Amino acid sequence: METQKSSHLLERALVLHQGGDVQSAIQHYREILAEQPTADVYANLGVALRTLGKTQAALVAYQQALNLNPNHVAALSNWGGGLRALGKLNEAIPILEKAIALDPAFIAAHHNLGLVYMDHQQPEKAIACFEQVLELNPNRVDAQFDRATCLLQLGRYQEGFQAYESRFGYEPRLVKPYAQPKWDGSPLNGKTLLLYAEQGFGDTLQFCRYIPLIEKAGGRIILECPQPLKRLMATVAGVDQVVAPGDQLPAFDCHTSLLSLPHLFQTELKSIPATFPYLKAPFYRLGVTRRLGTQLKIGLVWGSGHSDVGVRNRAIPLTAFAPLLALPDITWVSLQKGPQTQQIKQLGFECLLEDWGSRIQDFADTAAVLEELDLLITADTAIVHLAGAMNKPCWVLLPYGSEWRWLLDGEHSPWYPRLTLFRSQPFQTWESLVGRVVTRLEADLFSE
Repeated sequence: METQKSSHLLERALVLHQGGDVQSAIQHYREILAEQPTADVYANLGVALRTLGKTQAALVAYQQALNLNPNHVAALSNWGGGLRALGKLNEAIPILEKAIALDPAFIAAHHNLGLVYMDHQQPEKAIACFEQVLELNPNRVDAQFDRATCLLQLGRYQEGFQAYESRFGYEPRLVKPYAQPKWDGSPLNGKTLLLYAEQGFGDTLQFCRYIPLIEKAGGRIILECPQPLKRLMATVAGVDQVVAPGDQLPAFDCHTSLLSLPHLFQTELKSIPATFPYLKAPFYRLGVTRRLGTQLKIGLVWGSGHSDVGVRNRAIPLTAFAPLLALPDITWVSLQKGPQTQQIKQLGFECLLEDWGSRIQDFADTAAVLEELDLLITADTAIVHLAGAMNKPCWVLLPYGSEWRWLLDGEHSPWYPRLTLFRSQPFQTWESLVGRVVTRLEADLFSE
């Protein structure tokens, strides 16, 4: 009788889970486990908990599944994926390797192992995993996309950007339902091209550098970008009109995404458009004053708008920058936006750090502040690309397992000549990385 009850509850739980009512599914899983614990139900519970972002609890559920069945492949694969989400890469590898050894055709384990290697700055190994996934199922667009990201991280740009077009299958929301055709890179011959910003602010700032190349194709260019970028994007050479999402779109003949331009122009490491600056500050000053007795004005940004976890967490606590703020002869200027600005007051740093971020209305204002600074020191967020596009000196603190655009090593970027990259090592704290920045700042700016 209890078995029939559990069977009915499990059937109902699976329906709820697949239908998106995860919280109700979890309640059903708990009722089943109270009556008749099984590895499968614990494994399902773990998946549901991960869906709600409760990764630690999910890991416990997977381990409970493995207590009942040490060879439960799905639980092993998901346990490895959960450890990866927490940045525990070395722990995840043997678990995922065991899952693959038990079932070489289990696609999720190969994919999870590839993601671990990708985070672990080993893109060649990651590519091998993703290609194994594609051998088992050529239609796995997530593996196609992740493989493309690894190719880009290796600097194999022509191949990588072509493969990166798979993102439209991976994220169908990116596909625009326009009746007009996609632009294939051929001469426009007087036609009007709609370019649209596909993803974040940083991508828009990075890839608008291609617009002057399109202008040479002999057409008219309309750029659609987020409202906070609208005034700034009007300064890009070759842009005829700027609109924001929700604005009435003018007539156009063809369209493409800014992120597709590197592919259309067959970009390689040595052929990245390199005319700087390609973005300019507006012709007004906001009046960032230098504190009496100081020689330099340096901007600071510590928070990222990304909700990354694990090794790729790009948000740095403001407390980590305290040794920088203690250096003499510097006026520190915050360009931080969003909730992280509250840390200034919470920590009592109002006298040490001028809060300009709260006064900035859009990226044109941000550019105006940057124009008045000697240097920007920042986490990996959109302002990096603004400073780079303006050809302003900028030091970037990168987490271990940083994005593909920063490649694997070195302190310089092929995208921006005046960027200096400070790369975290495995298990390095932000405080330790800031220590390297302090040493460099003292050496570069205070040496006799």
